[in-house]
Amino acid sequence: MPYFQLPAITDPERYDIVVFEYPGDRDDLRPTVISNYVKRCIGLPGDTIEIIDKVVFINGEEAWIPPHIQYVNPYVTPKGVANPRIFPKGANFNEDNYGPVVVPKKGDVIKLSTENIEQWRTIIDREFGRRVVTIEGDKIFIDGKEISEYTIQKDYYFMLGDNRDDSADSRFWGFVPRDKVIGEAFMIYWSWDPSIPFSDFFKLLGSVRVNRIAKLVH
Repeated sequence: MPYFQLPAITDPERYDIVVFEYPGDRDDLRPTVISNYVKRCIGLPGDTIEIIDKVVFINGEEAWIPPHIQYVNPYVTPKGVANPRIFPKGANFNEDNYGPVVVPKKGDVIKLSTENIEQWRTIIDREFGRRVVTIEGDKIFIDGKEISEYTIQKDYYFMLGDNRDDSADSRFWGFVPRDKVIGEAFMIYWSWDPSIPFSDFFKLLGSVRVNRIAKLVH
C-alpha cells in the first residue's frame, strides 16, 4: 500500500490511516520479524480510549465510525470477561469491552507499584532498548535504581483496525511510539483474501478484489 512519508514536524492525526513499524507482541522487547502494519489512528498522546460493547469512545465521546468498518461477529464479549491476550497484561479487558486506558505522552509521570508494573514493564524496557525493569519483594528497580515513578520518554498512539472483529491492533499489543510511525496510507494497490495460502495459488488468484484495487483509503 503506497503511503505519504510524514515529515518530522508532522504527527499523525486522529482517524488517519497510518503505516507503522509493528512494535512487537505485547510482552516482547522487540518484534521477532520486522514488518509494517496499516491501521487507523484512534488515540493520540494523552487521549483516554474506551470500548463499550464494540463502540469506541475517545475522551468520553463516541468516536466517528469509518464508512467501511466491518463487524463479522454479532456476539459481544461481556464486560469483565478477560481475554488473556489483551493489552495491558493482567487487565480485566476484552476486545469488545476495553479500557479505559490513557495513551501515554512524552513527559507523563507514571506512579509505579507492584500492582501496576506489569502494565508498564514492556514500554519502559523498550524505551531503554533492553530489559531494565526488575522487582525484588515490594521494590521496583529500573536499570538497578529503586524507583516509585517513571517519566515517559516518547509520544504514543492507539491504533485500531477497521475490521474490528478480526484485527490484531493496540488492543492486543499496545501503543505505537511516534518513532515507529512511517507515513499515512492513501491508496490500495492490491487486495485479495489473506486467509488463502500461497500454495493454493489459483484459489488465491480468484479471490482478488478487483473493485478495491487503486481505491483511495479514508
